[in-house]
Amino acid sequence: MRTAKVMISLVGVGLLVGGCSKAEQGDLFSSKSGLLKISAEVSARYPDLVATPAASEYLKPNGRKIEFRFSNTIGNAGPGHFQIRAVPRGAVTSASQEIMDDAGEIVQTRMVGEFVYHPSHQHTHLDDVCNYELRRGSPTGALVRQADKVSFCMTDTIPYGTGGVVRRYAECQPNLQGISVGWADVYGAEVPEQDLDVAGLPAGEYYLLIILDPQRKFIETNTGNNTSWIRVWLDPDNLRVTKLGASADLPTSITGDRQFWRPFWRRGGE
Repeated sequence: MRTAKVMISLVGVGLLVGGCSKAEQGDLFSSKSGLLKISAEVSARYPDLVATPAASEYLKPNGRKIEFRFSNTIGNAGPGHFQIRAVPRGAVTSASQEIMDDAGEIVQTRMVGEFVYHPSHQHTHLDDVCNYELRRGSPTGALVRQADKVSFCMTDTIPYGTGGVVRRYAECQPNLQGISVGWADVYGAEVPEQDLDVAGLPAGEYYLLIILDPQRKFIETNTGNNTSWIRVWLDPDNLRVTKLGASADLPTSITGDRQFWRPFWRRGGE
């Protein structure tokens, strides 16, 4: 195994480590800032996954449920691709994140979960990618609803920011998934299970949080942008929702706001 030539300093910890092995590099993060600070030239190219605020929110009755539906966009703002490969292990298929260098060679790997078949989406997902939380009054207020351990099939759905040159993960594949540099994975508001049941909640001000990689399994340069929120006025009894603010003011080209994305695995008018 080759040793990457790096000098990595932990922000807020003051520890300087030189010549770390590939296996060690992915574990050096600051618990305070969530940043992996690179202080010298590094051949490895790390992703930076970003949880953008929920968008396209609306309320939909479904039997006894009142579904608070919304879209979720995960962007990659880093210099490296977010790549996940399936690793069969008997009856279980593990998921391994792969870090590549400038030449496209894999220089670091880490087991980050499992690949599981999602019956309602009819394709393979990476497990435990996000948590969704609804809190009363503030981002740290009382937790009133949650849908944790949300899984996704990671693909390049739309350009993110200025957009990437290479679209490596255009299709939802069972063996190799990811988000390329300058691309984002989008799950539309109408996708199955892209909702929280808010039946019985009183009208009032709530915060909807998207928490990306809640267990901090992924290797990336910055975990400080892994949580986002929108502030809304919810009135479930009258099926009314009004967005009042968000943790970041982003263009609709990134969030897809008011664009009700159909499931990306469906073709044409299906």
